[in-house]
Amino acid sequence: MSLWAELNKAFQTNAGLPAITNPDGECLCYGELHLLIKGLAKKICAAVPQGAYVAILNTHPFYDAICIIAAFAAGCTAVPMSLSTGEKRCKDIIDIVAPQLLLTNMRQLPEMVTEAVADKKTLVLYSKEFGRGGDWNPTSTLSNELAMILFTSGTNGKPKGVMLSHANILNNAKDIQDYLNIGSKDHMLILRPLCLVSAINAEFLVAMLNGVRVSFYSDLFMPQRLLGFMQRMKCTVMTSTPTMLYQLVLCKSKVDLPALRKVGLSSEHAHSEIVERLREVFPDVEFYTLYGLTEASPRVTYLPPEFFGKKNSCSGIPLKSVQIKIVDQYGNEVRAGKEGEIIVKGPNIMVGYWKDSQQTSEKIRNGWLYTGDLGYIDEEGFLYVIGRKDDMIIRAGTNIYPQELENLLLQSKYIKEVVAWGEPNPKYGQKICIEVVPENAIAMTNADVMALCRQYLQFYQLPDEVYVAEFLKRNATGKLIRKKS
Repeated sequence: MSLWAELNKAFQTNAGLPAITNPDGECLCYGELHLLIKGLAKKICAAVPQGAYVAILNTHPFYDAICIIAAFAAGCTAVPMSLSTGEKRCKDIIDIVAPQLLLTNMRQLPEMVTEAVADKKTLVLYSKEFGRGGDWNPTSTLSNELAMILFTSGTNGKPKGVMLSHANILNNAKDIQDYLNIGSKDHMLILRPLCLVSAINAEFLVAMLNGVRVSFYSDLFMPQRLLGFMQRMKCTVMTSTPTMLYQLVLCKSKVDLPALRKVGLSSEHAHSEIVERLREVFPDVEFYTLYGLTEASPRVTYLPPEFFGKKNSCSGIPLKSVQIKIVDQYGNEVRAGKEGEIIVKGPNIMVGYWKDSQQTSEKIRNGWLYTGDLGYIDEEGFLYVIGRKDDMIIRAGTNIYPQELENLLLQSKYIKEVVAWGEPNPKYGQKICIEVVPENAIAMTNADVMALCRQYLQFYQLPDEVYVAEFLKRNATGKLIRKKS
């Protein structure tokens, strides 16, 4: 079964229901959306053969949404991009994939993208002129064919293309719906660009498959403006980072959100103060802590709402069709409570990395995806993620997890945000560096930060270098950037 076949059925079943909000604030029903998608798919089929790679780059997620599904309908592989990740990254993706077609609503493409498209002889199709599909029905693709290539940051700075099949995405979407249970009465707010796996697979496609209305917030993040948008649109479901949600909580007193009922927290851990504030300000909302990665389509575990605030720093239990294990450096499974690398198995695991069989074979062994994340499983089967293998600091032979340092320091009422990382050091192997954002613009010196470190950290965790900043750098998904650039 293909994504288009399932989406096609969902569009027909929900034809009269609200589906998606366009950039002008108007809501299209599923029947109208269906016609737009088929109209664009018809144009794609006239331009390139089935199986072609179709890059997607627009100024608003609404157009990305139509282009992505139209690519599925045309039997092509979608390669979503976003200028929010940088013009150079878009150029790099085009250079790597050499797509036969680029769908865009931009009459004038950015210079670097224009050069890449010309170099790869990629045909450009203006996606804003959708047309109407009428009775035209594109051929469905098979579930083992490639649906999407999504790019993540590579260890050497070069983006890695994660190849996801129709079956990967559909299985994960079904598992997500099993615990999330959303439907036609819901209105999902999507905050992140549709080139990111969580936004496109775990949010947008799950919504489309289950008759949920979708709206996008693509303006700059301003808490009061976003809250006003949520109130006006009566959004019921959303996923965000704990940091962004905490900013909303601080402004929430001026805005009432009675419609909001389900919220996912992803990309980083929520420390106990944020959890308590969220429960206090949104007592009727169900909060789900989520863990996943692009290579897993993306969702691996979820923490049911009844455990939110009870199992601190917990990433939850595996989805229905997903298996997880913790292994040592030799690949042997370790006992409950012991730390090691998290490995994952299931129908959601990627096909592999684009044109990189060596990295694929290193990442997937005997059907198990080696995530590179460190964690442990408790006696009840709940997963705790403690950090990345490549983020771990080894100082004088001692393993130090940056996330553990951050969680300890965030207990201080004087610290709003903190990030820790390691840098090479000839004496100790690595030195510990931290950067702190003081709470409420409190004047804080490096000496003040060190004093707090001595109060909250063990001797072996004390940093060698500290910095005070106004804000911390984050990537497009909202994750902290640990290493200094």
